[in-house]
Amino acid sequence: MQVELLVQQPGRDHLRVLHPHPQGHTTWFNKSGNGISGIINNMMYSMLRNGHPTYSVIPTEERDLWFRQFAQEFNWESGHTETVRHAFHAKAIDSYTKQIYESAMA
Repeated sequence: MQVELLVQQPGRDHLRVLHPHPQGHTTWFNKSGNGISGIINNMMYSMLRNGHPTYSVIPTEERDLWFRQFAQEFNWESGHTETVRHAFHAKAIDSYTKQIYESAMA
């Protein structure tokens, strides 16, 4: 199922809501304490099939799978999917780079 359709499914009211301009109960990637980094880090440890030197060389299918998995944890207006996708990948790049750097320094 495409993510655009997934976020329109009923029964997602209990999920945290992402919005590019967070207000009230919504959040965004640049807000702390919303669990986004933790979810991305968990995906790195549990869903990464092979090691890659950078996030950008992870196969597109695998990165798309990560984004679909992320959509299981958060909700947003379907019209914001591409904005969320872009922000997700930017955050994933940052998290992946930090993990690779920390591993190299260990």
